Amino acid sequence: DHGIDRPHLYMMQPYDPDRRILLMLHGLASSPEAWVNVANEVLGDETLRQNFQIWQVYYPTNMPIALNHAQIRRAVDDALTHFDPDRRARASQDMVVVGHSMGGVIARLMVSSSGNVLWDALMADRDIAPAALPRVQRRLSPFLRFEPMPQIERAVFIAAPHRGTDIAGTRAGRWISRLVRLPLTFLENFDDVLQTLAGSAQTPDGSTGRIPNSIDNLSASDPFVRAAADLPRAPGVTLHTIIAQRDPAIPLAQSNDGLVPYASAHLDDAVSEKVIVSGHSVQETAPAILELRRILHADVAAHPLD
Repeated sequence: DHGIDRPHLYMMQPYDPDRRILLMLHGLASSPEAWVNVANEVLGDETLRQNFQIWQVYYPTNMPIALNHAQIRRAVDDALTHFDPDRRARASQDMVVVGHSMGGVIARLMVSSSGNVLWDALMADRDIAPAALPRVQRRLSPFLRFEPMPQIERAVFIAAPHRGTDIAGTRAGRWISRLVRLPLTFLENFDDVLQTLAGSAQTPDGSTGRIPNSIDNLSASDPFVRAAADLPRAPGVTLHTIIAQRDPAIPLAQSNDGLVPYASAHLDDAVSEKVIVSGHSVQETAPAILELRRILHADVAAHPLD
């Protein structure tokens, strides 16, 4: 993952307190380069350029989704605190987040309320000694218990496997997952908790479990993604989906983009859904860019400049 072990936030222009933030999150084994076409279109649109500044996050996609989500939140919050400690600037309000693939799953967590659902999912198949439980809970609660980010008012999910993908659970997916190595800094910082968790999980053959990485998390059978899919979202946030269909001859409900099934990318509570004939990298296509521009223009109309 390009040698990084924590998210890095990049601003495509100098910070402007009077322009709202368009936050872009790339997908698995990708980078902000995946947004080149989208960013160029936004910057080339006079109305959108006057209203938005583009922030992009570069994050290690091999890390567990819960950890990346928490660290991306922190990176955004730290940047806002640096530029606008009192959160009074227009840039600190009404943020729009766009996520492709795994970035869409993370974006959805950013507008969700976890309660105890994710913690309970983690503990469901584990037998942790009572003496160790408070330490594990103290270390992991910040990653598994959260509320929606109040700055975000709109989210666009592109080819996002909200309910996982069968590809991650195939023989090839499991083989790739075993090849993925978590960053040394992560292993060092959470060594005690990781050992406790790994030793408390039992696989079907009776061996101790290993710590799930991002590919494991994207499996349709993974407890984390199954629990996260049904987390309640902030009622004031407007959701949109852009979904790819690789073969239009296949009925939509049974279709996929080569990686993500339609049923996983579909959200009942999205106010709009655009299905595009494309493979998984649909965010690079002209129809997807046009749909995102439509959404952003509608957002600008709903939040006019004073």
